[in-house]
Amino acid sequence: MNTRREIEDSQPFAAHLAWSALAVAYLGLVAFGITFHFIPPLIPGLISELGFGRGQAGLLMSLLVVPGIVLAIPAGRLVDRYGERSVGTAGLALMAIGTAAMTVSGDFTGLAAGRVVTGIGTMPALVAMQRTVTRMFAGRPIGLPMGLFSTGVPVGIVLVLNLAGPLSERCGWRCVALGAAVCTLLAGVVFWSCWTWLARRGVMRPVTETVRSAQLSRIGMGTLWLAGVVWLCANGAMTAFVTFAPDHYLDLGFATGQRGLLVSLPVWISAPLAPLIGALSDRRGSRAVFIGGGMLLMGICFALATANWLGPIGLGVGLGLALAGVVTPILTLPAQLLSPAQQGRAFGILNACAGLGAATLPPIAGLVRDLTGGYTWSLGLMATAALTGAMVAGVLNRREYRSRG
Repeated sequence: MNTRREIEDSQPFAAHLAWSALAVAYLGLVAFGITFHFIPPLIPGLISELGFGRGQAGLLMSLLVVPGIVLAIPAGRLVDRYGERSVGTAGLALMAIGTAAMTVSGDFTGLAAGRVVTGIGTMPALVAMQRTVTRMFAGRPIGLPMGLFSTGVPVGIVLVLNLAGPLSERCGWRCVALGAAVCTLLAGVVFWSCWTWLARRGVMRPVTETVRSAQLSRIGMGTLWLAGVVWLCANGAMTAFVTFAPDHYLDLGFATGQRGLLVSLPVWISAPLAPLIGALSDRRGSRAVFIGGGMLLMGICFALATANWLGPIGLGVGLGLALAGVVTPILTLPAQLLSPAQQGRAFGILNACAGLGAATLPPIAGLVRDLTGGYTWSLGLMATAALTGAMVAGVLNRREYRSRG
């Protein structure tokens, strides 16, 4: 008869632990998607009630990621040193506090302060959740689990883009913010509880760095920084789109429910494809081919939209296919290129780059809209960012082969 220790050390039980941890991290990622993206459906109401411009509305989106530009890499080091449980739970708690504080704000300054507090918590939470997946699936193919995990943000976006608008019209935008805070708090409680359970089974033993892992770090870090530039372009372009597409489609005469569906269409398309792309990238070996193809398609879609050669549905489908090719391969690169002891810092680098893109593109796109009276030039800005990412992905493809060699 097997003892409890023999059962816990067996491969089926280890797989059970890995998938359980993935599910818990997934809940946290859904909460992140909700917290990050509940602002866009509220922009018409916020502008009407508080009287600020679209540039300031874009800034509200950016302020969540601005702290992460500075804190992402230190957050990765904290996760590598102190573990996912403490750092991730503290981050989710700060996210909930900052979002809840927005419900009592009566002006732009108060809303901005709440977003900054939320942003301070975002990076520790996000790195801890990403690190959970690579740690629990160490030594196994990472594409499929990371593909499943990466659907968390799209699911959160779909939920909030389709529910926040109607809920705001019924109960007000403060009710939406409070709901986002509650979701994040619950995700933090579940994350803490799960990792406490895992810690009792010895899963949270510290990961040490060897001489070999340090060599791997030096070889792969340059490649990872290139991936970070692509990630900056992708997040900047897509965050700008998600921020202002509801307002753009309002100008085009679409109703509230239609706007939510059209804006969330890219994530409806990309989410089911993410696990498939992850598995295919594991089999093919090169992530950069998928990344480059996705960024090229994204740039073409935005460029066609500037000339009205691509309608809202075609744009949504094209962006969804592009996202499917980019997101999962980029998020699997830390596990492919770097040792386990370096992966927290690696995710910190990627998240810092993503934050820089999301912080800069939306306010610029909003300001361009205010100056020109339309979204044509804003869409052109998004196309430029995406095509720049495609060119960098070409260099990434060559460097990836070198790093793997």
